[in-house]
Amino acid sequence: MNITSFSQISMAYMNPKIGAGLEGYNQYFHSFNFIFADTRFMSIFSMLFGAGVVLFTQRIEAKGKRVAALHYKRMFWLLFFGLIHAYFIWVGDILVAYAICGSLVFFFRKKSIRTLFIMAIILFLIPIIFNFMTFYGMPADELESTFAFFHPSTEEIASQTQTMRGSYLKQMPLRMEEALGLQTVVFMIEIFWRTSAMMLLGMILYRKGILSADKSTAYYKKMIWVGFLPGLILSSIGLGQVYASEWSGAYVMNIGANYKFLSGLFMALGYIGLVIWIYKKGTFKKLQNRLQATG
Repeated sequence: MNITSFSQISMAYMNPKIGAGLEGYNQYFHSFNFIFADTRFMSIFSMLFGAGVVLFTQRIEAKGKRVAALHYKRMFWLLFFGLIHAYFIWVGDILVAYAICGSLVFFFRKKSIRTLFIMAIILFLIPIIFNFMTFYGMPADELESTFAFFHPSTEEIASQTQTMRGSYLKQMPLRMEEALGLQTVVFMIEIFWRTSAMMLLGMILYRKGILSADKSTAYYKKMIWVGFLPGLILSSIGLGQVYASEWSGAYVMNIGANYKFLSGLFMALGYIGLVIWIYKKGTFKKLQNRLQATG
């Protein structure tokens, strides 16, 4: 997914009509990514991060050590390396978000599964509701001007391209500006809520023994269907709708994003079910052993 941002200006990640465009095979590659990849794996990583918080703290508590001190030490170093990554290497860093969200969800790790589930739903729905309110509540002219950034001019594209092809020091102002925007505005509008929700969901999946493959093979087979069926339907509808909108910035960034987030949740669960189902069936055993050897 991120190779698009590596090779083109940052907005090309959201607007595939920039740069390489959607002609020829590009349209098929983008459609495949939209349906099967975009936001799916970040959702999985966030769930695993939440599960990791519970797993780590349980082990530390069993040893009688100070849990909070060790957890926040980990979050500090995650934040430290994330900031270096974001401002000095690549703006699309996610470690900073994980450090902040991980610091907050820590307090809820021992809540009941019902409480975690309710909190996860609320957090997940906040940016979705915000997007609906933005798209349907804002005047058309204001909506168009607000999301004008989605279609940068030829001059803006050329300027950013020239900057990123320049020296490292020449790139720094643009990189820092974009990283700051991602970690403030975008973080508060979307990333914080969705990432925290996925972390809480990961805690639930771990505590119920789902991530540790404690359930039956039939359970994970059902999980595949429950995840992929609605996920693929929502993804396909969302893709069709953004094409129907002719890649309107306001539509893609609000309604299109909602399709992506909702389908991403289901697809992530489907992928998790698929991987664990393959593990429990013993399929590709040699490959499994090699992957396990690398951690």
